[in-house]
Amino acid sequence: MVQYNRENKIFDDDDRQIWELTHLSLSFKNIVHINNLLGMDQLVKLQLDNNIITKIQGLETLTKLKWLDLSFNLIEKIEGLESLVLLEDLSLYSNHIEKLEGLDTLENLNVLSVGANCMKSLDDAVRYLFQLRNNLEVLKINQNEFKEQGDKEYKGRIIAYLSKLKYLDYELIEQKEKEKAEGDFKNELETAKVDNEEQRDNTDLKDQYKELEEAHILPMANLFIECCKAFEDYEKIKGFQKFNEQFQYSDANIEELITNVQN
Repeated sequence: MVQYNRENKIFDDDDRQIWELTHLSLSFKNIVHINNLLGMDQLVKLQLDNNIITKIQGLETLTKLKWLDLSFNLIEKIEGLESLVLLEDLSLYSNHIEKLEGLDTLENLNVLSVGANCMKSLDDAVRYLFQLRNNLEVLKINQNEFKEQGDKEYKGRIIAYLSKLKYLDYELIEQKEKEKAEGDFKNELETAKVDNEEQRDNTDLKDQYKELEEAHILPMANLFIECCKAFEDYEKIKGFQKFNEQFQYSDANIEELITNVQN
């Protein structure tokens, strides 16, 4: 990206070492590939806008980044951001992105700009953002190729699904707009919430099983129920009320003990 001198200084008359930088602007530099940032892990703000970057890469070690600008490039896919868990402000405005993805680990994300890209499904974009765990309050997403162009389908849907949002396309969301959107999409939103919870439960369960498998204690995942199933009369008595009451009581107590052992 940039060829630094042998003394690792940005400028000859600057005493700062490159690994001490917290802010770096490389806008309008005709950058094609993101590289040469190894060792600059103190960066908090990085500007790479208005270049010719096609792929997000080389940012894995910049784990202190809170502000990243990749707008006005040629990026086609959101990727390579998994380790940037402190990121609060991300701009991908005016790229070639076709779908929202790769933002799952950014739980501190507060500002997201993905307008002027190539996304065609507003529903897919909104549902993806809806299932994320973050603090998104500002979203710039217009100027895409959404099939849904009506105000109700566009603005209303986004406001209804993203309850924490305060600004949409840099315009303040009024309380009356929120109330109307929630009313218009009430039934759809309730269904989406149920689906979202089920998806999260399944994801959490898969993560748990993966951890247990890596620790070679996967059989402990359902230890109590498996022991019960081993009892020859389990199928006969599992429907009895007294059995279920005792089972739930015992399961709660044993689950705590098993969790402690797993930890």
